Amino acid sequence: MQQTCEKCSSNFEITDTEEKQYSKWDFPLPTECPDCRFQLRLATRNELTLYSRRCDMAKDQIVAMYSQDAPFPVYSQKAWWGDYWNGDDYAQDFDFSKPFFEQWHELFLKTPKIPVFNQTSENSDYCNNSVDNKDCYLCMSVVNCQDCLYTTRCFKNKDIVSCFDVYKSEICYASINIIESYGIFFSSYIKNCSDMFHCSDCVGCQSCIGCTNLRNKNFCIFNKEVGQEEYKRVLNEVLSSAKALEELRREVGQLRSNQIIRAIHIQKSENCSGDFIDNSKNCKHCFYVKESEDCAYLNFASKLTDSIDSDFTDSTPLSLHCMAIEQCYEPIFSYLCVNSTTVFYSNLAVGCKNCFGCSSLKKMNYCILNKQYSENEYENMMTRIVEHMKKTGEWGKFFPAKYSPFCYNETVAMEHYPLSKEQALQKGYRWKEKDPKEYRPQTCQVPENIQDVEDSIINEILACKKCGRNFKIIPKELKFYKRYKLPIPRKCPDCRHAELLELRNPRKFFERNCKKCSKKIKTTLPQSRPEVVYCEDCYLKEIY
Repeated sequence: MQQTCEKCSSNFEITDTEEKQYSKWDFPLPTECPDCRFQLRLATRNELTLYSRRCDMAKDQIVAMYSQDAPFPVYSQKAWWGDYWNGDDYAQDFDFSKPFFEQWHELFLKTPKIPVFNQTSENSDYCNNSVDNKDCYLCMSVVNCQDCLYTTRCFKNKDIVSCFDVYKSEICYASINIIESYGIFFSSYIKNCSDMFHCSDCVGCQSCIGCTNLRNKNFCIFNKEVGQEEYKRVLNEVLSSAKALEELRREVGQLRSNQIIRAIHIQKSENCSGDFIDNSKNCKHCFYVKESEDCAYLNFASKLTDSIDSDFTDSTPLSLHCMAIEQCYEPIFSYLCVNSTTVFYSNLAVGCKNCFGCSSLKKMNYCILNKQYSENEYENMMTRIVEHMKKTGEWGKFFPAKYSPFCYNETVAMEHYPLSKEQALQKGYRWKEKDPKEYRPQTCQVPENIQDVEDSIINEILACKKCGRNFKIIPKELKFYKRYKLPIPRKCPDCRHAELLELRNPRKFFERNCKKCSKKIKTTLPQSRPEVVYCEDCYLKEIY
């Protein structure tokens, strides 16, 4: 079924999977396209920005994803998880004379928020969306990692610095989309490789510099086998200074403009469309998805079944319009929920069952707006509320933009759908003004060669050569650079992260022709991009 988006006027398709899921709960079919729906959900997720503020209960200083001027209370980790308060203390009766979202927002503004999601981690205080980590610093969306710095969306890794989307790897720097690899530097889309510098789209390779599209090769420079001695000689030259590394980066960039690119990255999957899909079946228009089945419009998700429009979600069957959900069953139009079952329109539901319109609730059943009911009362109230929301036009809609806990430019939405302040405000989002403080000038001259850098640099203030923002080198970071002969970075962590994101393919499809066989293909690379795009068959024939 074809629809026209009521927000951007683009045409989009309603899948059979969607019709089945929406009819189950008697939701109307979506009136907004997948992109507009994704943007709205992303605006509820702050992944990178942390603030120093005070706990609204104990008044001690804490690190939080919410600034001090947030319009709701924020508790420390200890206070939020402790027995000092209960979510049903803030219970409200449902008022059928008022819209649901308005009542939910009243509850939301009263209930305490957890400062960051940082569970069962050791010496990793400055992390968010963090689970089972040790000795990590400024890492976001990381699970089971150790000794990682300035890294985002990484799982089961060790010694990873300034990377994005790394899985089961060790010793990586300034790289993106790395899987089960070791010693990867300045590289992208690498799998089962070791000792790779400025490489991309390589599998099963070892000791390569500036290579692309290699399979099971060793000691290569710009895709030419050179032998171990020549490889070591060139590597020593490359690591001799920051200037030499920058020159290699420019040379590699020029070569990559003509490299062969596969149209999409779908592996060990059946009947799937999207990009970067692994071990999945019947998944439509999904991106960065693993081990999922019968789903549509997922983003950064794993182990989902019969789910639609869900992002940053793990091990959660029957998920519909959700953001940041972990180990739940049947969450509907909710975000930031853990270990809960059948929760509707809720935020921060932990260990809950059968809850509707709840916020900051722990281990409760049959609750509406944090008020507990008997099972029969709950079912009767649900029936009335659904009819009420159908009349107000709220049933089947995600939380309005104005009720996001974050300003638009604090959220991941800004990465995927950048807006100006005026555009964001026009769309109903809020905007965070920049800190008016002036940046300080750099207090030292950083040597080109890491061997000439003294340990005292950890006491110096550096200034980003791109945005001017001040940053520091911490002792663990300096030790990493010296161990692997890497120059001190000239840019701040935020600018380094932004550069990594530029290496990602766009999260949308374009029609173009395979450069080899000319058949029509769908790819995430637009016609304006200089890369040579091959269909899957032609790509595999060329590489293997």
